[in-house]
Amino acid sequence: MSDNTTTHTVQLTLKPGQHDGDGQRVAEAAARHLGLATGNVRSAALYTVRYPLSKTQVRDFATRCLADPVLHDVRLNELAAPGGFATYILVARRPGVTDDEGTSAQNALADLLNEPLDTHTQHIFSKRLYLLENDLPETDLRRIAEELLGNKLINWLEVGRVADGIRDYTPRPGGGAEAITEVISLTGRSDAELVQLSKENIYALNLEEMRAVRNHFAAADTQAERQAAGMPADPTDCELEIIAQTWSEHCKHKEFSALINYKDLETGEEKQVDSLFKTYIKDATSEVDRQLRANGNDWLVKVFSDNAGAVRINSDSLFVWKVETHNSPSAIDPYGGAITGILGNNRDPLATGIGGARLLFNTNVLCFGNPEYDGPLLTGQLHPRRILEGVRKGIEDGGNKSGVPTVNGAIVFDDRYAGKPLVYCGTGAVMPMQFAGKNSWEKNIDAGDRIVMAGGRVGKDGIHGATFSSIELDETAPATAVQIGSPITQKLAMDFLLLAARRGLLKCSTDNGAGGLSSSVGELAGISGGAVVELEKVPLKYPGLRPWEIFVSESQERFTLVVEPGKMAEIMALGQEMEVELTDIGHFTADGFLDVRFDGAPVARLNMGFLHEGVPRKVLEAEWTRPTATEPLFTSPPDPLSRGEGAPGMPTTELSGSPLRGEGPGPCPAGVR
Repeated sequence: MSDNTTTHTVQLTLKPGQHDGDGQRVAEAAARHLGLATGNVRSAALYTVRYPLSKTQVRDFATRCLADPVLHDVRLNELAAPGGFATYILVARRPGVTDDEGTSAQNALADLLNEPLDTHTQHIFSKRLYLLENDLPETDLRRIAEELLGNKLINWLEVGRVADGIRDYTPRPGGGAEAITEVISLTGRSDAELVQLSKENIYALNLEEMRAVRNHFAAADTQAERQAAGMPADPTDCELEIIAQTWSEHCKHKEFSALINYKDLETGEEKQVDSLFKTYIKDATSEVDRQLRANGNDWLVKVFSDNAGAVRINSDSLFVWKVETHNSPSAIDPYGGAITGILGNNRDPLATGIGGARLLFNTNVLCFGNPEYDGPLLTGQLHPRRILEGVRKGIEDGGNKSGVPTVNGAIVFDDRYAGKPLVYCGTGAVMPMQFAGKNSWEKNIDAGDRIVMAGGRVGKDGIHGATFSSIELDETAPATAVQIGSPITQKLAMDFLLLAARRGLLKCSTDNGAGGLSSSVGELAGISGGAVVELEKVPLKYPGLRPWEIFVSESQERFTLVVEPGKMAEIMALGQEMEVELTDIGHFTADGFLDVRFDGAPVARLNMGFLHEGVPRKVLEAEWTRPTATEPLFTSPPDPLSRGEGAPGMPTTELSGSPLRGEGPGPCPAGVR
């Protein structure tokens, strides 16, 4: 095969007369959202293949694996545009960003050649090319590219005139971190300086919390311990990031857990509420559980702990259920925020207890501003219709591409969701009561157990996701707060976990959600009493990450597994067989410290008690006054089958397009649509 070359380009374009839905969508979106006339838009799929293939093999691969013979024309090793198109936009991926389409194509090439391709080395890169009929200036092409077609965090965007030649781009992924750890002095900083430090670094900690951190590191016992361990007197950047993540509103629910001094201004009653969550949710559920158990019903197995709740279906199975929101990320990147929301919600049942629940379905409630809104937008604010379209597509892709069906949902429109949508995702799963003779819902960890990261690699996407979700949105919202979802990567990890749990290879597991390794290892270490993490072993998407970024990044599709040393060989072999990357990154201890290292040098060493219990408790003030406006009273419920007779207090309405007349809903209470 002397004609073998290592780089090839495959371009798939639709045959003349075929409907180009993707191109039409871009043209319509550019006109609707940006006021730009593109003319006709033609889309094409591009693949760059970096693998030694002959010309015959490349053509076989393109025609037999990539192209649909009814729909596509194939061009090899050239970027070309048909006549009548003046400008173009090329959307590629930046180095290290997961390329599900490229990975699928790579698997197809391996099948075609009947030879294995290293699954951890990317050989095929997928891209999209958009050809625009109108000769738009580069600034307008950039607007379309950045606002409608790509996310600058993950996409490389090329634009230009067709006559000047179409510029291609293919990433060159690499590895390696930037081994820089900074020491940040808190001593002597004024209150204003502490608050400014928190804001500049997106710690999302208030003044009292920043004071608590400063006082902890200044304490004599802390200083003595740090000196003995070879740590600097002042905290490192990694330590402050870990504290900020662990103490974030997203992770600690500080508002729900606050002491509330409550006063009824009508009666004069005053009382202190010891946590809304504890008093009105947890205690109420505990009372229900107590009464159930008193009557022989013990179906509430796990509530208010772990990643998801578990209830008994029968003597053999548990139903596992989790819901959560992903609002702030969806406001700045609707597609990325939503696909991450549903995939992240899927990982919680998957990693409850030992792990390995079988996912059954997804559900959702989505709330947006008026999609026909035509008023002014704030700086950085996306139009409600763009948020609606991106979120809907993200949830669709997240579920469908990982094989979890969406069985129901709801969409609500209200102007108050124009700035920040509500993206509320739910997932139901089923799990056996026991795996290999152990209770499936329990998490047990001993000193010496290994810490294994499974699934995707770590990048800058998702850094400060937990702390960002704890602050108000404004024009300074960081793009890195949005994680990038990969449903196929997660599907592989999902199948792996199901089999590993049933073979008894997992001691327990958790997902790398908010806070990444910082959160997952930090929480699991609370069970054993400590952990040592070796960050240089963590596989990266691309070079240049600092140790603190590696530890707090929320890059998606990752799980932290707890594995007994004697089972490491078997689980690593299973991961290789199922094409899931597994990495041994440390071990659990019982010494009371979260010990994080890079190439043997300490970058963080935090007392577990302070980390998890040291956050100052909020004290809130609440007053109640009787509302001046009253809601309409209905003396009797309306009859939905009546014709023309309005029930008392209910207006009679004409139903458009229907011969029937019936009662309308009447005025809605505030906040109800």
